[in-house]
Amino acid sequence: MQIFPGHYCIGYLIYNVYCWILGTAPTLLGIVLAIIFALLPDIDALLLVIRRIRGVKSRKFGIEFKHHELPTHFPIVYSPLIILVILLPNIYTISIVTVIYVHLFVDSFCTSDGIKWLYPFNKKYYGFLNDKTKGKHGILWQNEYMTTPLYKIEFVLLVATCSIMWLNHIFYYKAPTWGVALLGGLVICFLIGAFLVERVHVKYVKAKAIEEKAEIQ
Repeated sequence: MQIFPGHYCIGYLIYNVYCWILGTAPTLLGIVLAIIFALLPDIDALLLVIRRIRGVKSRKFGIEFKHHELPTHFPIVYSPLIILVILLPNIYTISIVTVIYVHLFVDSFCTSDGIKWLYPFNKKYYGFLNDKTKGKHGILWQNEYMTTPLYKIEFVLLVATCSIMWLNHIFYYKAPTWGVALLGGLVICFLIGAFLVERVHVKYVKAKAIEEKAEIQ
């Protein structure tokens, strides 16, 4: 899952799976932690955002900004958390470690380069199903990524996340009937809005990709 909905949903869904296994209701703390750590490896993208806000343009931080070459995407960086799980095993620590490594795992697919799974012992990137996206970054990568099956899976996960959120209010939180109905309506409206916005976003990305290609040439 290479864009926000996918990584967000991974965090939420994995935490809920552990809750089902352990027979406990999802808590706000658990949900927040799972989502934050599911997004954590992508904090390096803030560098690109900051540079763009400051109006700095360069090949490194422009279309060739290599999102996975920074330490936040090195699996070994998060290895101390595995020790934390061993010393303090609970649903929170297990969820945190799982969502981080699942993030890195899916980042090995349909990306421009992949993940340095064996770094620092081996600096090779390991990537899969990246025939269309390999070597592309930024808008050019997004344009190609949107043609892959993984992109479509992200929105399947979004629907699953919203559905589970709704079901949790029925079975775990025992929300009143009117609350369940209201939440269901809001979920449907949100999903419709999300898909409509994404259609606009796809058109925008395609247009920007054409501009980027023209600049390169």
